[in-house]
Formats: sequence, structure tokens, C-alpha cells
Amino acid sequence: MTDILDDMMYFKKHDIDVTNISFNRFENEIENGNISGDEDDVLEVVDNLIGTFKKMKEIFEAGNLPISEKMD
Repeated sequence: MTDILDDMMYFKKHDIDVTNISFNRFENEIENGNISGDEDDVLEVVDNLIGTFKKMKEIFEAGNLPISEKMD
């Protein structure tokens, strides 16, 4: 969780909007019975989010990420 919080602080500092990040798909997968939502499933979602944030940071640092309006 520390990695996710650190990344969110990084994005806020650089005015990168990550408010569109959602766990709706994860919740839908549980409701549909496709996954159980156990600890392994949660850890996979967390790992995927960390990977997504890492890619976003790399893209931003390469100068390719569009910057949205300043976050509050």
C-alpha cells in the first residue's frame, strides 16, 4: 500500500489526475462469481495497480503523458 500512496502523492505533486482509477471491474468479477475476492485476488489487483502506476510514471517522465487540470 505504501507504493500506491507514494505514487498517488507523486501524481498529485505533478498535477496528474488519477481519479479515474476504479475497482468496479474487480467488484463485478466477484459479483459474477468469476473470482472469489480472496487475498490472492486482492494482491493481484494491487500488483496490477502498482504496475499501472509505474508505467504512468515512466510515460510522464519521458514527457509523453498529457497533464490534466490541477488536482485539489
